[in-house]
Amino acid sequence: MEDFKFNKKESAINRFVGLHEDDESFIQEHFKYRHENQNLGINEWQKTPEVLNMIEKLNDAMAVFLRRYGVEAIRINPEAVHVLDIKNLSEEEVSQIKRDLALGEGSAGIHNAVRQSIEIFEDYEENKLFFWQILVHEMLHMQGFNSYQITDEENSDFSFSVDEAKAGFNLRRSGFAMGSVDGETTYYRFLNEAVITELQILFEREFVAGFQELKPDLDLREKVINFEATQYAGIDEIAAVVEDTANGNFKCSSYGYVEERQQLAELIEKLYEGNRDKFSDKEEIFKLFAEATISGRVLPVARLIESTLGKGEFRSIGVDSGV
Repeated sequence: MEDFKFNKKESAINRFVGLHEDDESFIQEHFKYRHENQNLGINEWQKTPEVLNMIEKLNDAMAVFLRRYGVEAIRINPEAVHVLDIKNLSEEEVSQIKRDLALGEGSAGIHNAVRQSIEIFEDYEENKLFFWQILVHEMLHMQGFNSYQITDEENSDFSFSVDEAKAGFNLRRSGFAMGSVDGETTYYRFLNEAVITELQILFEREFVAGFQELKPDLDLREKVINFEATQYAGIDEIAAVVEDTANGNFKCSSYGYVEERQQLAELIEKLYEGNRDKFSDKEEIFKLFAEATISGRVLPVARLIESTLGKGEFRSIGVDSGV
């Protein structure tokens, strides 16, 4: 288990495991500086005062939201949120930037603890609600428990000079996800995404009404949901809507990781059915997963899974939901 002395972190990384305390503090200061002084060198859209204010309001809301999961939120520097100027770039240029940032072709956003930044690949003016949802999702990743471990420099995510010698580091924890020492495997990756997305939805339900700039998009979503309710099930998965004024159609986006969230729900159901005498509802069990993701305390979840489903099941889940 991790030591939680950096639970109130000052950058996107909580711990550097395997270092002397003084060396770890030195590297923490470096990454704090990196978070506060951003320069990715990509073609960015100039954030408007409205977007800058949105980020600050999200920082305030995150502080309230995350306190219930046992952590003090960091203030994410608005300049650490980079919005690609997709209107003035070709598709190939956008694809190349995504490859450079190790981002999947279909992804709309990414957070990177080493860069101490968030990158968004969506047009704010096209759909402010969808942009807001991507931003919330990536901010939750950044607020989660992130740590790195010393490894072979030849196979490391990054290296850093410590005591006049270079040390290599690989991912150890990213929320619920856990990296192998050799850097080849990330266990629980999709479980981590499922938890983050569920937290994103909970955050939205509680705070989205306070963002008046989103009201037109929220009203449009409500209009479509009310119409679609008579057409098919699953309307609660409609996240944002864009109207095609040329033909009167609507383009709907859904909340991400649908299959992974269903698997998480099924796992929580099994754990609840096997422990009804210990938990008043399934939300209590989800809170354990959320706390593991945000604060790093994964042992209560591991113990619950092993005692309920059998020895070795926790690791098995990690392999099945890893890459």
